[in-house]
Formats: sequence, C-alpha cells, structure tokens
Amino acid sequence: MGISAPITAFGQGLYNAKQVNSAGIGLGSLMENAGRTYRFGQAGATALVAGQVLQMAAPVAANVNLAVVIAAPATQTNIGDRQLTVTLGASAVTAGQYAGGYINISTGPGNGYVYQISNHPAAAGAASLVITLNEPMQVPLTSASKVDLVTNPYVGVIATPATTLTGGVVGIATSPCPASWFDWFQVGGSASVLIAGTPAVGQSVSAPSAVAGAAAINSGTLAIIGQMLAAGVDTKNCPVLLTGFVS
Repeated sequence: MGISAPITAFGQGLYNAKQVNSAGIGLGSLMENAGRTYRFGQAGATALVAGQVLQMAAPVAANVNLAVVIAAPATQTNIGDRQLTVTLGASAVTAGQYAGGYINISTGPGNGYVYQISNHPAAAGAASLVITLNEPMQVPLTSASKVDLVTNPYVGVIATPATTLTGGVVGIATSPCPASWFDWFQVGGSASVLIAGTPAVGQSVSAPSAVAGAAAINSGTLAIIGQMLAAGVDTKNCPVLLTGFVS
C-alpha cells in the first residue's frame, strides 16, 4: 500500500524525478518541508519544466453521466458494497486508468457522494465496466443513478495550456520531470513560478495565461493560485506565495 498523506519524510527526494515509484508513495500524498508543501504525482505524455504551472489530465467527456447497471432481479446496490458496474460511453478504458481516482454520483439515488476507486479492468467503449472501490457505498444506487469517472488529479499532469484550461490546476513543477516520471509538485509556500506579464508585488496571479505553463495577473473568473512576493518580470520565473491549492 502507498504511503498515506500527510508525510514529513522524503520517500523520494525533491528535485529528483524518478521513472519508477519505487518508494510506493501514494499519488496525491502530501509532504511538508520547511514551510513549503508538495503533492506527489506523475507527469503526463510531455516532459515538465521547473516553474511551470501544472494542471490535471483533461477529463474524458464520454466517461461522465454514465448509467449504473443493476443485475436483475435486484433493483439497487447495497449499502457497504465495494463494487458497482457502469455502462461506459464511446471511449474505451484501459486497466487501472481510474485507479486512485474517484467515482462521482451526479444524479438519482446516491447523488452527492464520491468514492475513491481501487481498481478496474480494461473495457471497450459502450461496454460494462466493473469498478472496485476503496471504501463502502453509503447509499444504495439504482438504474436511475448516474456517475462520473474522475482521474486522480496527480496522474498525467501537464503544463497548463495557453489561454484555456483543459483540467483543474494542481501545482507547480519543482524540477525537470520527463514524461510519465514521478515527482513532487509544489502546492504551498514560496515557489518559483513562470510569469507572463508584469504583476506587481502582492497582486494575485492565476492560470492559464497567454503563455503555456505561466501565471499572470488574476482576471475574470480564473482561480487564484497565489500572490506575488516580488515584482513580476515577463517570461521569467519569479517568487509567488502559493495560496490557491489544497495543502
């Protein structure tokens, strides 16, 4: 079993991305170090650069609002069940694709509950998928229930795209990280962040910006990731006090 969060000792050192999670650290685990906090995760298909603002993998549109399969003669699942079956949308699912992620009950009986996924097999698009949970269901589900499959936010992490996010913002790259490797991503404290524009000291900054992987002066409805600790310099990495992440 992976190391649980929060942890205060390095299972894998900072600035030391690894190809294999040999320390068995749970993805999303929290580490505290000298007033700064980090989450453990895995890069996506593109290498990460130190100081980039990062987002989670884009959700699969076909794997939301899925129907729950109730095998006759039953009419519902049971409280305490750790397995449920859903009918996938058009997209196939690989084995373990959502392991460590979540199943969100969006409609019908069970609405508002979210459970962590332990594992599941591969399945073709439009096929049935049996999902094993890490925790027991608290409310029975029926065929009227609808669910969403949500990946672990720290799996398949990428730099924020320019202009438009495709997933939630999750942290800052602490060091270079090759594609698919494991590393710590900073979520709290003073961080070195790629900046677009010239935000003043104390101004709030957000992502995305016009530059991929960069933060800029907060505007509109964008989520604030932190505030400037020094005057921002365009295209440079500048100190930002991270305040917008769960830590």
